[in-house]
Order: sequence, then structure tokens, then C-alpha cells
Amino acid sequence: MTRAREELILLAITDHIALNEIGLPVTYDVPIPTEPTGPLFYHAECGAHDVHLGHEATTREQDRIQALREGDPLQLVPGTRGRWAITTPDGITLGELSKDQTHDLMIHRITQHNFTFADGEVSVYQISRYFVDKTWRWVVMPAIQVARLQALDTTDIANDLLRIYE
Repeated sequence: MTRAREELILLAITDHIALNEIGLPVTYDVPIPTEPTGPLFYHAECGAHDVHLGHEATTREQDRIQALREGDPLQLVPGTRGRWAITTPDGITLGELSKDQTHDLMIHRITQHNFTFADGEVSVYQISRYFVDKTWRWVVMPAIQVARLQALDTTDIANDLLRIYE
């Protein structure tokens, strides 16, 4: 029981009432999370509305796009104008996500400032042909599948458990 109680005290981030009455300063050796985080699950099979059909790399890399097959690995990296660029594992840009898809990723805590896609999380969903700017273009549509278990915010759990021992 002693070990469990010591670990609970380490997880607590609020001062204990007895320490406040004595006037002892409290320091924490455990990093305190600044915002709650939890498991991150995201899945999207992108369509025409999820990619920027008129991106210049889409026009330039038509041969490379036609050579792709469903399931081939891709990468999403920070691109221009705050959007995610769709690239090959070699770093060749093939296109860009739309504003709406970038916004959807932001809603799910996936931003260019705090997230890096791992290998296998982005792949080719489909290659489609669209009539854009008076020409037919092949466009790559990515599938995004993120499943990560991030550190959970245990603040409330630890405080509730400490109240039992007060």
C-alpha cells in the first residue's frame, strides 16, 4: 500500500491541505500536463473535395501520379499556405490537401506545428482523373489513418484518489 500511495502523491498536482497549513513550499518532480490529451484516432479516405485539384505539382508530376497504385505509401508534410503537402516517401510533392481537409485535421488536433505523420499513416486511396483548367489531370487521393495512444491527463483521477486518503 505504501508504494501505491507514493505514486498517487507524485501524480497529484494540487497542494495538499496539510502542506498549505504548515506553509511548506511544494515542488513537483513530475512534468505536469498543460492540456488534456488522450488517444488520437483519425481516419479519412479523401475525395475530390479534400485535395487541391489545381495544385501546380499535380500538373507537373502526372507520370509519377499515374504510376501510383492503391496502398502505395505517401507522406503529408507541412506545405504552403498552411496546408498539408502530399508527397512521395522520397519527398517529391504530388499535390496538396484542400482548406476543408486541413481544417478537419486541425479539429482533430493534427496541425503542422504539433504533429508529424509516421510511416504507414498515409497511403494512396485512389487515383482519379479530373477536368481542371481546361485539361484532364490525374489526381492522387490519400487515405489517412492515424491511431496513436498519447499520454493521458491523469490529473483528475489522481486528485480523486488522494481525497480518499485525506
